[in-house]
Amino acid sequence: MKKYIRHILIGLIILLPLFIGLPSARLATNGPRQFTPTGLPSEARQFDFWLGRWNVAIPGINFPVQDVITSFGLGGGIAILEDFRAGAQPIGTSISLYSPKTGKWYQTWYDTDQLLIEMAGGVQDGNMIIQGPHFGTATGERLLGRITFSRITAQNLDFLYEVSTDKGKTWQLSLSSRFTRMPGTLPPPAGGLGVLGAELKARSGTFVPSVLPSGFRQFDFSVGAWNVVMSDRAGTSTAKISNFGLGGGIAVLEEFEGPDGYVDTSVSLYNNENKLWRQIRLDSNGRHLELVGEVKDGKAVLTGDMLDSQTGNTVLVRMTSDGVTPFGFKRTFEVSQDSGATWTLQSTAEFIKSGNPVPDFDLSASPETQTVMAGGSIGFTATVTGKDGFSQPVLVTATVSPATDTMKASVSPGPVVPGGMVDVIVTTTSLTPPGNYLVQVVGEAGSRKRSRAVVLTVNPGSSNPPSVTPIADQTVAPGEEHLVPVMASDAGSTSGLRLSASGPAYVTFTDNGNGAGVLRIAPSATETQGGRVVVTATNAAGLTAQTSFSVTIQAPDSQNPVVSNLALSKSKVKRKKDPTLQITWTSSDNTAVASQSIAYAGEGENFALTVIEGLAGDTTSFTWTVPASLGKTKTGRIKVTARDTAGNLGDAISPLFTIK
Repeated sequence: MKKYIRHILIGLIILLPLFIGLPSARLATNGPRQFTPTGLPSEARQFDFWLGRWNVAIPGINFPVQDVITSFGLGGGIAILEDFRAGAQPIGTSISLYSPKTGKWYQTWYDTDQLLIEMAGGVQDGNMIIQGPHFGTATGERLLGRITFSRITAQNLDFLYEVSTDKGKTWQLSLSSRFTRMPGTLPPPAGGLGVLGAELKARSGTFVPSVLPSGFRQFDFSVGAWNVVMSDRAGTSTAKISNFGLGGGIAVLEEFEGPDGYVDTSVSLYNNENKLWRQIRLDSNGRHLELVGEVKDGKAVLTGDMLDSQTGNTVLVRMTSDGVTPFGFKRTFEVSQDSGATWTLQSTAEFIKSGNPVPDFDLSASPETQTVMAGGSIGFTATVTGKDGFSQPVLVTATVSPATDTMKASVSPGPVVPGGMVDVIVTTTSLTPPGNYLVQVVGEAGSRKRSRAVVLTVNPGSSNPPSVTPIADQTVAPGEEHLVPVMASDAGSTSGLRLSASGPAYVTFTDNGNGAGVLRIAPSATETQGGRVVVTATNAAGLTAQTSFSVTIQAPDSQNPVVSNLALSKSKVKRKKDPTLQITWTSSDNTAVASQSIAYAGEGENFALTVIEGLAGDTTSFTWTVPASLGKTKTGRIKVTARDTAGNLGDAISPLFTIK
């Protein structure tokens, strides 16, 4: 028994305030006010009467012992935080969660004596009974403890602590104690850390950390202050994620706030016995989530039920956090309606370390004014430019205002990455009313949205539009100049035909008049970004026609393919018994391997015998039946040659093998 006294006096007692919850009827009689939070069951309030400051009387202990307990999160608190001290000396911290799914409370305690305690329990026969394993991270000592709480009032509590060394078959009384509320310290208001919580968080940084199992550190990548960009919420949100407790932290607290007043709080608790994380989350819309999962290979995957207190519906949710960098990480939320057989993406969130710029994009349109004759069509380009490392695809759409059934706007191609361009085409009919219109071009990527307006003047129509000869897509090497002729025609006279072009900065256009012009494509030696060029022909009546093509910047390929790992299935081939030889290898290229061939040569000879040609570029093995014509007792080699699309060659030669 004596070997347990040290843990009992310094560590185990502080479990008392964390699991004292009785049925609501008894608490309503003896305890302070009750809370009715949104999205949580009444059992989650079983510890509320314990919020505040307490003196702990321990037989045989003459120095002052205090406990400070506060709630964290929305709805009156989704977790109970504890700071236990002997005088001014910090002794330990603990955190407790209630699981509506299992109907149990889960609690983890860690102290400066390196004692880790993980308990679970609930109300039995009118008392609160909890038990679980106690593990000394420094000594390796393990035992089973059980606490029974009784005589609970608004001001006092009795408890007894028992231990078992035979897995709960028998129990021995180890300690009893009395908790008394400090004068004038009722529970603080629900819904946040409050004064006590703020004090607790301020002091927690002064605790001397001790060694916890490494699993407790798996969520440390998320700790910090963040700017958050969500796919389903406009603007930039903020999040503060912190560790709570000794030993570097025994739980992870998250406070999320959106620019529209939306708030979300969560607590994540690690269990060293089953190596799983349990997270309780509650938002200002009354949605309650209980998630369980693991962190593996830098990826956290938690699944569980989400309860919508407004509708009463429950849905299966999966939350994944990955893509970790020194500057942030990404989080996705998915839902399943078929017990996890299939998942639907609900939203994404990008966490950017506070103080770092938030990636974004700009949208531009050129030209910003257009004229068209009714019955004709016009086109212009919209360009997406990324800022501060933004790399997501952007969906560009276009609409005409005021809306009319006789005029439509279309965009091609689909989503583009930053640096890309799209063509916006506006088509009219002979019935389109003359006047001024706005073509609204909108780019969207998640919650980010940018728009630009192009002024379009529609003149009365009376003639046919011109036509432009289509131009094929062009490929140009960096530092080279490429000239592309442009031709256009008109049913009337080409004397009034005007040509123009838009595209990347390295593309210039000269209008020679009479429907002829020249495009000059001259990227610099360091240019790598291609683009799209739009050529527009406008006749005297204001009618237009367009053609467009893509420009690709591609340096000449001079890199040879690589053939490696060439191996033969055997070193001796017996022509009569088994003349087959299995040849295996791998090949790669900076662009692509187009074809491969295999040749044979006797020792000291050239590779004059072709085994096979025209193998596909992804082939990695070939079985060769050695011809009888090679003769016996002959030594030779195999050569595998790979060819890329530019005609570059690479090969590998096998070790010698014998033919008998």
